[in-house]
Amino acid sequence: MKTEMTERTRLIADLREALRAAGAGLSTLNHLVGAHLELRGQDLTVLDMLARDGAATPSEIVGRTGIHPATLTGVLDRLENGGWIERDRDPGDRRRTIIQPIRGRGPELLRLFRPMNDAIADLTDSFTDGELAAITRFLSAVADATGTAKTRLGRP
Repeated sequence: MKTEMTERTRLIADLREALRAAGAGLSTLNHLVGAHLELRGQDLTVLDMLARDGAATPSEIVGRTGIHPATLTGVLDRLENGGWIERDRDPGDRRRTIIQPIRGRGPELLRLFRPMNDAIADLTDSFTDGELAAITRFLSAVADATGTAKTRLGRP
């Protein structure tokens, strides 16, 4: 028995395939950027989180990224030795360590991501404001869905 694919089913399948391709492409881009800077994927994940959310404790980083605490120690050591972050004692609670990015290193990352950012800027010119709002709403929901999926797999 042959099942005919409806237009909606085809569109959803195409959308899922496009998401997979975008994820693979972004993963490859991150790997290449990391190689240029002698950073690993998890290093870039932590730097991105700190850039988006600001300074954080190691336990907050674990909670937001899902990186295992033992792995995070190595990540923070590499980032500190590479001059990407600094670890400071929390003045309100000397037992806590605050991780923050070192100002002035961002342009190195931006330079390497510039071709992608320029391509996205060009691409967004071809969409209406309503389409951009729908795309943003969809991608935000995808990001939320990844959080749900991670939780179901036992990761924060």
